[in-house]
Amino acid sequence: MRDPATSAALLTWARTVKGSLERARLPFEGLWRDVRKNFEPTLGKALEDGRDNNEEAAKRDDEKIINSKPRDVVGRLASGLQSGITNQARQWFRLVEKGASEERKMPAAVRRTIDDATEVLQTTIAGSNIYTSLISMYMRLGQFGTACALLLPDEDTVVRLDVLDEGAYWIGQDRRGRVCTLLRRAEYTVRQLADEFGVDALPDAVRKDFEEGRTEEFRRVWNLVVPMGEVPRERRRRFGQHYFASMYWLDGEAEADALLATRGFDYNPIIAPRWSQPTASAYGLGLGQIALPDAKELQSLEQAKMCLVANEVDPPMAVPESMRGTGVNMNPGAVNYFAAGIGGTSAGHIPIQPIDQRPKRLDYVNATIAEQEQRMGRLFYEDLFAMLLQIQMGEGKRQMTATEVAELASEKIALLGPILTRLNHDLLDPLVGGVYQICFMHAVEQLDQLYGDELLGWEWNGEARAAAAERYRTLLEIDEMDITVEYQSTLHAEQQSSTRMTGILHTLEFCGLVSNYDPQALDNIDLDRAVQLAARSYMEFGIIRDTKDVETMREGRARVQEQQMQLQQRQVDANVQAQQAKMLKDISEAQAAAGGDAFQPPQAGGMVA
Repeated sequence: MRDPATSAALLTWARTVKGSLERARLPFEGLWRDVRKNFEPTLGKALEDGRDNNEEAAKRDDEKIINSKPRDVVGRLASGLQSGITNQARQWFRLVEKGASEERKMPAAVRRTIDDATEVLQTTIAGSNIYTSLISMYMRLGQFGTACALLLPDEDTVVRLDVLDEGAYWIGQDRRGRVCTLLRRAEYTVRQLADEFGVDALPDAVRKDFEEGRTEEFRRVWNLVVPMGEVPRERRRRFGQHYFASMYWLDGEAEADALLATRGFDYNPIIAPRWSQPTASAYGLGLGQIALPDAKELQSLEQAKMCLVANEVDPPMAVPESMRGTGVNMNPGAVNYFAAGIGGTSAGHIPIQPIDQRPKRLDYVNATIAEQEQRMGRLFYEDLFAMLLQIQMGEGKRQMTATEVAELASEKIALLGPILTRLNHDLLDPLVGGVYQICFMHAVEQLDQLYGDELLGWEWNGEARAAAAERYRTLLEIDEMDITVEYQSTLHAEQQSSTRMTGILHTLEFCGLVSNYDPQALDNIDLDRAVQLAARSYMEFGIIRDTKDVETMREGRARVQEQQMQLQQRQVDANVQAQQAKMLKDISEAQAAAGGDAFQPPQAGGMVA
């Protein structure tokens, strides 16, 4: 049952928050519209408020774009970030226990449990829409400097990432710079409203539209997500015992009927990365704003080039006055008749000719356009992603040493280092943490269905039941640990290798040089540790064996070598004994042939016959 008084008071407070957020974003909207029209106009359509949704979705809005380079760099940046940071084809993160990040300090059983939990999270992410949504976020992040999405539970795929278009959301941040408040404007069809909130929660007018079949009519819905501590104390009971509160209301409805739902989250569902944040504002500065003058100049040059080409192909002509009204046929093979001597011309001179006969010098314009395109490509890190691709594909490695490759990578990665650090804080940490929280809650629900009151007993009844619960049990086990996330994407690996691996390579090269003078200098190098650091920087986790396993292998190898040495020693002893026996035999035979006894010395004074 609805409580009209409570709903009205809650809506009054929510609309006050809405007005504050709208005023904070207003100065950015003109800039975003300008960026949108000069880069990728399919992004930020929500900035053009008041249009029909289907009409707006079908409109191209690319009248200002003649050269497609600005649109291309936005897509290339998104593809590079997707493949370099959150590549679905490789393991780009893992869970580790704090204080045991070094492999030799982490017990094998604990690490296996954490690895299992990591696999659960990766499988959940791969089975959802997160990867397809991330590339959309990367495009908005590079173009506008801010991207935003909601990480929500999903009954089919466990998790779901809803990306919000630029212009359809307003955000606020806490004192640590973490986005904690979100206002979003969404357009729902009547069918979607009934599916999301239930028919009974809809106002009478909307319910009537649904029942009568007007299901494709759009209705505007507002959604506010805030920390629970910001909700008026007397209204918190409606949201339950959660950390974040979420409420939905219909635009244009009476206050008693406008409130659709009040929900809560045990995690922060707002994922709002910023490219850079040079000011105290919650909104970031993107490459689209930085490259906006270049994009405008590029379109101007492209338009000038097209004008030059058009003048070269179909130039304006100078025609004698006497031919006015007779028409001039400029088609190939056409014949135009005129009187000889008109205008002081001779009979052999044709008076029809281009007005401007100066050389058009398209090469200058083309060179300037190429320079503009190259500068824009550098701004959007095209050379960085191309270099990483060449290194990964092995191109050029035959001509470069490992040290040269590391130095080249470190030089490029240094430019992207601050961005990676910000994306760790604004995107990856809340994304992985939120997925873990959703999976954990899902695991509790599933285990509760499997075991009921035996949830904490872990008494497996049947192999099938145990196998079904093993996936969720892992998440509950690591909930007792102090877990952190370590990122292993291509860009993170290159960032780590730019400092860690370069130092290792220089150290090994120096020690190799010194060992030529004193081989004992190599005793200072822990090669096992160097291999582990290299694996953590470059390779997938799991390729390096546990320290105890390595010790067991080495002990076994030492025992085998010792046994082989013992066998070799026994063989040598047997050979020596055989040689000694042969020598004694030879001596005995020689003495016997001489008439003596090889084992009896001749008597004193005796003569051997």
